[in-house]
Amino acid sequence: MENNIKVIESMYMEYTKEVKVFVDEWRMVSLQHDKKFGAEVIASLIYFYKKNGMNFKSLDAFFSSNSINNLHFQNTIKAYIAKPFIKSFIEQKRILSDELLLGIALFHGTYELSAGIEDNESLNIALELLLAFEASKPVSFMQIGARFSKIFTNIITNYSISDYVGFERDDRLMVVLQLRALLLQRCKNSFISSDFLGGCYPDFKSEFNRILCIPAWRARINPNGNALKPNIKALMDKNNLNIRDRAWADIFAAFNKLAIDGKMVALVTSSNLSGGMDKSLRDYFVSNGYIEGVVELPDMLLDTSRISLYAMVLSHNNERIRFIDASEAYVSERRKKNIDLNIFESILQDYNSECSKEVSIQEILEEESSLLPKRYTTQSITVPGAALGEICSIKRGAVVSSSELDMIIVPETTGIKYVYSKAIDEESIDFTQLPFIDPSLSKKKIDVIDEDCLLVTRTSPFRTKMLYLGGAISTVLNGNLFALKVNKAYSKKYLIEYIDLFFKSELGRLQIERFALGNIVKSLAISDLKSIVIPEIPLAEQLELVSQVQRIQKEKQILGEKIQRLVNEENKIIKEAFNW
Repeated sequence: MENNIKVIESMYMEYTKEVKVFVDEWRMVSLQHDKKFGAEVIASLIYFYKKNGMNFKSLDAFFSSNSINNLHFQNTIKAYIAKPFIKSFIEQKRILSDELLLGIALFHGTYELSAGIEDNESLNIALELLLAFEASKPVSFMQIGARFSKIFTNIITNYSISDYVGFERDDRLMVVLQLRALLLQRCKNSFISSDFLGGCYPDFKSEFNRILCIPAWRARINPNGNALKPNIKALMDKNNLNIRDRAWADIFAAFNKLAIDGKMVALVTSSNLSGGMDKSLRDYFVSNGYIEGVVELPDMLLDTSRISLYAMVLSHNNERIRFIDASEAYVSERRKKNIDLNIFESILQDYNSECSKEVSIQEILEEESSLLPKRYTTQSITVPGAALGEICSIKRGAVVSSSELDMIIVPETTGIKYVYSKAIDEESIDFTQLPFIDPSLSKKKIDVIDEDCLLVTRTSPFRTKMLYLGGAISTVLNGNLFALKVNKAYSKKYLIEYIDLFFKSELGRLQIERFALGNIVKSLAISDLKSIVIPEIPLAEQLELVSQVQRIQKEKQILGEKIQRLVNEENKIIKEAFNW
């Protein structure tokens, strides 16, 4: 089977011209009639038509067979074949070779996925490594959320699968994958069952040795609705679990079908691994020893999204959880990244790697069951120090809407400037470019900053900037900024400029990233910012460090001004030379 599929894939890659002609012709036909399905579906139908005596009654009987345990698929595909333009296209293309049709049916990727999810071969292989298949040992395999269609073909092709069940909510993709399952089943007699379900949670009596779960990301669920099977809902109620995120609903439902010696991998985002929304679910999985490990993958693995992905490995009877930061194990392409599988596999095998750390269940529970790997793998502060929340008073800027901001910005001089978050990107904050505001015009209380302080951005990319006011002006900060001022009790232990330099260091940036939450734009909670430990060194050493950096900054400023004068002089000479 493996060799046959490899040959078909190889021939498909060689049939570039023939594939393009087929796809273009089908696109023209589908645009005129019904563009519900792509070229891979019609290629599958032509192939099955040929294998059923080139007779539409026989083809209908094949798709009506009780061996296909998917009534929704059967009704959908039979109604589709009954359309006159489908029958006409099938008749026209029946002369095409089986190899070309199978290649398009199994490997063509024109299908427009609902969530913008495409196959990344390196990600597929990484997930296979984490599932830890044994080449010679037959296993049952279930796939929840089968959007990564290529991994389905890879696993069925490369391993001994005794039983396969897939579940996908998207009806169109369910049809594509069910057809591929039938094609593979035809080629491999030992492939006992191959069913794809759509529209509801799987509810089987049997358990599975391996489960791959790609849940619905960034989707909410109504636990009182009909999305949950009664037995799943009853189990949640029994354990006082209130699931609001559909991803955890998918994971919970899938895990309850995992065999006691089985392994499951769920592909999730950072919002699924931290925060308060589904903390009870994370507590449940952590405290019961159901999580074996969590791997942070490189970002930009998908063509249409920069979302960061994490692979959560689940099994039974775990006493510790292994966290792996593989975010730097990648090779850059033009639009996305691919996982460097050599580095990735070496990290998995090296338990002493600085990218890997095993953590006790109790320690994770004390960290609010946060499952973000960087929280545990990031280098911790080992020298004496104090938490930032003890050292400094920390205030968040004003959270106001654009319309409300327009109301409090005034033309007259009030002595209070509004500081946008982007203002700290410049070498120094230019107050002449910032508007005056009148906080008294706001309906909510707005804090006014009138002392020198350190600004820290609340969202990525995380930056810091000293705000020097000198008593000449006051400010109101944008809601994406934190203002830090050293408390009196620590004024002889810490310089605010020293804290600024710490956050500009690699160690300081890592401490912020350790707590950052979010999928694309990451944010930092004030409680996490307060918990960051700032190393304590003698005040004299802090003064010397700050003085050295400030001297360099002054030299950079002088050189920058000189460069700008030279640029202006150069531009002037060129302009005058051609001023005819």
